[in-house]
Amino acid sequence: MLNHDTLLSWIQEREAIRLRRLAGQPPPWSSDKILQSYRFTNVRREHDAVTQWLHTHWYAPNQNHPDLWFAALVARQVNAIPALAALPFPLPWDPEAFLRIMKTQKYGRAYLIRPDPRQPGLTTAKHQVLNMFNPSLILPTLYRPLSTLAATHALFDTIHAVGSFLAQQMVADLSAYLPLSKAIDKEKFCAPGPGSLRYLNLIHGLPLLRNWPVDSFCEEVWDIRDQIRSLIGLDLISMDVTNCMCEASKYILATQGKMPKRRYTP
Repeated sequence: MLNHDTLLSWIQEREAIRLRRLAGQPPPWSSDKILQSYRFTNVRREHDAVTQWLHTHWYAPNQNHPDLWFAALVARQVNAIPALAALPFPLPWDPEAFLRIMKTQKYGRAYLIRPDPRQPGLTTAKHQVLNMFNPSLILPTLYRPLSTLAATHALFDTIHAVGSFLAQQMVADLSAYLPLSKAIDKEKFCAPGPGSLRYLNLIHGLPLLRNWPVDSFCEEVWDIRDQIRSLIGLDLISMDVTNCMCEASKYILATQGKMPKRRYTP
């Protein structure tokens, strides 16, 4: 059995930080200098601030809209609460309003797909309107969620310029609502992302950018999920496990002197 002690310790301490902060304790919420100084997402994605804001203000009030997937696409490309709050709910889609508002707003960087540098003068917002949120490239009725997370992820992965990692974030958001909330694979579904792959490569002593077959990747995730449940008593869905793997890879690299980009100030 591979040693996932650092991942397990990171999960325990990151969750403890959340609970200490929620209880109103003053910072610092950890004696770990890396966790004090740099940003790491929560153990469960549902506890992250942007996710909570989206469910409250965009998703839940519009959960019956047949094209809620498009709102998830826009949301995860913007991914910053001030900018999301400045934007109207993006259905019906108004590209001119999006371009006007985003001139004065900052993006979150977690899932942002930037414009091709070979296209000078193309701003991020213009790139999104032309290449990602363009009705002539994406036909809404073709991308409405299917009955399982895996099938819906495969569908979203075909959306122009999206790719597997962003598709998984969209699936995670929409899994709170029908039809995906009743999907039989809600607990087990996962897909590779840059950070979760990096974690596996670190643990296995492989080149950091090495890719993995999806089946092998999922088997590793499910094994880690079982260890998390049996050793520290947390029952996480597989998508949350992959997020933890991503964050733990950042933590491991930080212990080696390769610090994360985003500092944290309470």
